Amino acid sequence: MGYSRPFLQVSPLQDKKKKKKKKKKKKKKKKKKKKKKKKKKQKQPWDNIQDYKMTKHYSLCLSVGMTGATLFFPEV
Repeated sequence: MGYSRPFLQVSPLQDKKKKKKKKKKKKKKKKKKKKKKKKKKQKQPWDNIQDYKMTKHYSLCLSVGMTGATLFFPEV
């Protein structure tokens, strides 16, 4: 009978086999989300009252009278 190594428990076949190297998993790069550009709202002529008072539209409203102007532009 041969020499027994019960404390190691390694078979001679396992010694001869090369140990396989574990492949490292590559971390996936996260894609950056593109931010959507918000469209700027077009300013209405009555948003800026000082500029608006110079327009023909405003003078037309004055000619109609304040009752007509309040229908178009409640702020005035």
